[in-house]
Amino acid sequence: MKKTQFSRDGLSFEMLKFERQVKNDDKGVELEEKKFNHSVALEENKWDHGIKLEEKKLDWEKEDKEKDWIFEMAKLYNWHQKNILVKIMI
Repeated sequence: MKKTQFSRDGLSFEMLKFERQVKNDDKGVELEEKKFNHSVALEENKWDHGIKLEEKKLDWEKEDKEKDWIFEMAKLYNWHQKNILVKIMI
C-alpha cells in the first residue's frame, strides 16, 4: 500500500510541476503578446505621426502657392494699371 501511495504522491507532484510550468509558459506567452501589441501600437502611432507631418507639409505648400498666386495677381494688376495710365497720357 505504501508503494501505491508513494506512486500517487510522485505522480501528483509531477502533475503539479507540469501545471506550474504550463502556467509559467502561459504567462510568458501573455507577456510576449503584450509586448507585440505594444510594438504594433507604437508602429501605428509612428505612421500616424508621419502622415500628420506629411499633411501639414502639403497644407504649407498649398498656402505658399496661394500666397505666390495672390502676389503674382497683384503684380499683374499693378502692371495693367500702369499700362492704362500710360495709354491715357499718350
